[in-house]
Amino acid sequence: MKCAYRIYSEEGIVVYRVTGRATLQGFNELFSKIGSDPFFHSELKGLADLRNIEYEVKIAGVKHLAVSVLNEPGQNCSWVTLVSEPTITALSMLFSRIVSSKYRVDICSTEIKASELLLTDVRPYLSAISKLLSQEEDLII
Repeated sequence: MKCAYRIYSEEGIVVYRVTGRATLQGFNELFSKIGSDPFFHSELKGLADLRNIEYEVKIAGVKHLAVSVLNEPGQNCSWVTLVSEPTITALSMLFSRIVSSKYRVDICSTEIKASELLLTDVRPYLSAISKLLSQEEDLII
């Protein structure tokens, strides 16, 4: 899988995009990188763009990933996940339900809805992360 993330400290948002064949190991590595970034803190809002992935993770993998996220520090974070495929939508909804005691994760399919949910225009962030993803080879997981 190929992924990129960027933290916008002043704006209070972290954005990541994943493309290609997504794996449980890849998501674990991505979440570890984001969580260990010195600019990451639990009060950030988050935007996950999963619209261009092929998902190899099964239900058990989603549950495992959600439980590991629950064990991380931080509470009351608000995330929006952008999806486009029915299977990714269903798996994202499962993840959202599991982590709902600690995080709010909304699922949507449009940038307009994501902007409404995060109370900020997400289009510039998505454009920037697309450029970063196309330029950075070391972010491939």
